[in-house]
Amino acid sequence: METAEKIAQTKDLPVTTVDELIEVHVGDWEGMSWPDIEAADRNYYTRYMADTGSVPYLNGESFQDVQDRALPALRNLMEANCGREIVIVAHNIVNRTCLAGLLHIPIAKARAISQDNCGINVLRLKDGELKVRMTNVAFHLETSPSPSGRGPG
Repeated sequence: METAEKIAQTKDLPVTTVDELIEVHVGDWEGMSWPDIEAADRNYYTRYMADTGSVPYLNGESFQDVQDRALPALRNLMEANCGREIVIVAHNIVNRTCLAGLLHIPIAKARAISQDNCGINVLRLKDGELKVRMTNVAFHLETSPSPSGRGPG
C-alpha cells in the first residue's frame, strides 16, 4: 500500500485495493525465517520446496492458489481499463505467479522469475490478448553506475 500511495501521490490519484491481488497467505509460516521453517518441520519444508506450485505454505496458499485468484483479477482490471495506462502494485509471489501464467511457464517454476523490490513489469492488452512486454525493469532504482557501467542486479 505504501508504494501504491507514493505512486498515486505523484498524479493526485486515489488508491483502490483489489483483494485478489494481496500477497500469498503463508499460514503458519508467517514471520518465520526459512531456516526456522526447515527446522520446525523438515519433511513438509522439503515437500514445499520440491513443488511450490501445488504444495501450499503450511496452512496457507500454494503458488497455484495465488495464480488462480490473482490472474483473473489482473485480466479484469486490464479489460476494465482498456485503452488507459494503469499501475498495479503487487507483491513478489503475486507478480511471479501472474507472469508464469502469462508466459506459459509451469507454476512450479514461478520462483525462477526474477522480481526485484519495486521492479516494473509492463503488460499490454490488445485485441483481447494480454501480453507481457517487459519484466522486472529496475532502471529507476539505479543511483549510480557500477564499475561495469551497469546498474545493480
